[in-house]
Formats: sequence, C-alpha cells, structure tokens
Amino acid sequence: MAKSDFLSWDGDLDLEYLLGDFTEYSESEDFSDEFDEVETKRPRASKSSQHLDPKLACYVCPECNKSLKTIAGFRGHTSKQHGKTNLKASEHRSTSIKDIGLQKSPSSNTKSGVLSEEDFLTIFPKAYQSTLDNILCDFEDSAEFNLTNLVHVARTGSTILNFYKDFFEDIFVTSKCSTSTSSDREELFNKLHIKRIDQNLSHKCHDLFQDIDPSLEKSSIQHFSQLVLLDLIGEICKEQTQLVVKKTEHNAKSLTDNDQTVLYYISGFIIRALRKRYSRCRNTEKSQCCHAFVSTSSSKEKTFLKKFHKMITMKDRGGLQKPSSDFFLLVRECEVVTRSLVDTDKLGANSLLLSPLKEKTIQSFMVQHYAKSVLSGVPENVFDSVLEDIIKVFLTVRGHAVVRVERNKLRMKTKGDSSKRKSSKQSSSLRQTLKDISTVIE
Repeated sequence: MAKSDFLSWDGDLDLEYLLGDFTEYSESEDFSDEFDEVETKRPRASKSSQHLDPKLACYVCPECNKSLKTIAGFRGHTSKQHGKTNLKASEHRSTSIKDIGLQKSPSSNTKSGVLSEEDFLTIFPKAYQSTLDNILCDFEDSAEFNLTNLVHVARTGSTILNFYKDFFEDIFVTSKCSTSTSSDREELFNKLHIKRIDQNLSHKCHDLFQDIDPSLEKSSIQHFSQLVLLDLIGEICKEQTQLVVKKTEHNAKSLTDNDQTVLYYISGFIIRALRKRYSRCRNTEKSQCCHAFVSTSSSKEKTFLKKFHKMITMKDRGGLQKPSSDFFLLVRECEVVTRSLVDTDKLGANSLLLSPLKEKTIQSFMVQHYAKSVLSGVPENVFDSVLEDIIKVFLTVRGHAVVRVERNKLRMKTKGDSSKRKSSKQSSSLRQTLKDISTVIE
C-alpha cells in the first residue's frame, strides 16, 4: 500500500489513530496518459529500468504481463496490442492491491448497469411496443413480406410476447450483462448474436407465428423475427437509461443546494486543473475536450445551474471556470457514487484508497452516461483517459475535504481530552495542601 493509494495525506494527521496500520510509501503519481507503463514512467536511480516497482504496478496485462498504472492505459494496451476489448482492468489488478475492498461491501459489490428482474419486467412491455412501432414505420412501404399482419400477430399474441420476454431476460437478467461501458455492450451484443443465429430459435418463432396465423410465410417470419431482435435490444437499453436517470434524480435530492454549490465550484476547479495538465500534453485531442466542459450560455440566460453560481461569483478573480450542465451532472454523479461507497462515520484503512474508488466510479452506469454526453464523438482511448483524469481529480479534492473534517474532529477531541486531564490534575502547592487540611478539620 503506497502513499499515492490514498485520496489525501497530511503530515500532521494522526493516521495511526484514524486509519490503523500502514506501510511505507512512495512518491505520488501524476494523472493518467495513454500507455503509461510503470517501468518507464518513474525511473529510480537505485534500480534498473528493466525492473518494476511493485508499489507502482497497478494493472497487469494477462497476455504479455506488462504492468500499467492506469485503467485507460490498460484498456488501450490490451485493445491495440492484443485486440482484447472485453478485458476489465479491475479483474487484472496487481497482487499488491488486489485484495483491498471498499467499506460498504453490500452495495459496492453490485455490478453497475445490470438490470434487476423487477426493472426488466417494468420496462419490457413499453420497449416491445416501441420496437413494433419502429419496424412498422421503417418498413411500411416494403413489399417483401406482409408486415401489417406480422406486427398485428406480434402485438396480440401473448405467447410471442412471452417468448421475446424470456429470450431477453436470459441476456439481461440471468447472465447479468452490464451496459455501462462499450466493452460491456460489445459483450451484450455478442451474446445476442450467438443466440439469434441458432436454428432452434428460427423454428420456435415459426411455430409460434404459424399457430396464430397459418397463412404467414416462413421466410417472412424469419426476417421479421430478426428485425425484432435487433431493434428490441436497443429499445431495452433506451428504457433502462431513462429508468436509471429517474432513480439518479431521486438520489440527487439527498444533496442540498449548498452541497451542489460546492460541487459546481469543484467542477470549475477540475476543468482548470485538466486544462493546465493537457496544455503540456502532446495529445491535442485531450485539450480540445476541455472546450466541451465549459458553459457556453450567457450570464443572462436562465438555467438550473444559475442558483449554484454563488460561490464562483464570490471567489472569482477572473480565472474560475463555469462548467456546462452535462459536466456538472457528471461531477454530481461522482459525488453520489462516492457517498454510496464511503461511510465517513466509520473511516478505516481502506476507506480512502484511490484505485478501488476510481474503478467503481468509472464502472457506474450514470457516470458513463453523462460522460458520453460531455465527450460525444471522442475516440474511445481518449474518452477513457479523460474520464479517468476527471474522476481522479474529483476524488483527490473530495479526499482532502474528508481528511480535513476528520483532522478537525481529531484535534477537537485531543484538545478536549487534554483539558479534562488538566482539570482533574491535583495541585501540589502549599496553598492546596492547607486547603485540604482545613477541609478535613471541618
């Protein structure tokens, strides 16, 4: 466990009291960049550059055993060098931090972006009807098959609806496929492709449609069934996003206006920090991403962010950045995820570790959703790297705030204990001795 594994570290903080035992530390690390291999990033004079420092080795490639210290670097290396796009960095952490878990284990172990059975049964009927409407609208002029009859049979036939429900429930719920990241969605569509080319599926669809309307042709049924499968998976993902957005808005109500005002200020700080970082970076695509982070609305235009301008207006000396609405929502979601993972009332040795928190935040469904809105059209390798940098800066700032609060509590407790000891200590002066004698005589 290294010093850089923690979100914040103050020299005057009694970490033995607050966090328990800890090992020796190494120097802090910089933000992520593409293919930032551990062995070349921070060379040490006492060791050969060919040997890796185990404290810096975070993620190990399963193909060539190369160690990389960032999630974006791991994904970029495995996808470009080995063509592996479905590997998860969290599953290939090095042994030095592999067994470290987060404090709120019940909620943190739940995979983000996975539909529960209850949610799936809620959104499927609407997604199914939307799929039939889309097919009818897109192919209404097609003369290849009797589309109207097929759509009518699919709408009215309960056996057909249950068939598609069971088919997609097996993909989304039973197999617990996530839809958060692009690699998760690739895995989802790969499972759909394997199932939809199965000949038993074609025979089953043909029998179901023929039982309701024997006049339907086999080729038309097969064509229509494939259209339903390809469109329905997109509609389910769309309905899932809308459902999760509603739940997120409900969770965000736990944040007060003062909390969101501070988060708005932190969002501006993150933009400024990243701009400074990327100005020294050879990759110009990253610096161009920062333009999408800044609000383009005029000062007179009314938005829901207007009420959070108070702190920036008070502290601004011309250099503070006003974030866009999507970027603010991304930072706010990071705060919601952090609160769900860290219990500030019961801080322990693993509470403020940066790597597990960063991984869980990146895997969050809504973090990915808002990041796609902010970084639309950005290449995947740049997207992963920039998102990781945003989360790392946020967690660092958030960690400083948590540690500062705990330090102040510790100081107040230490001060109170010392004052009690002083008040309970008996004086050994002559005057006090005479007072004690007079008390005994009386």
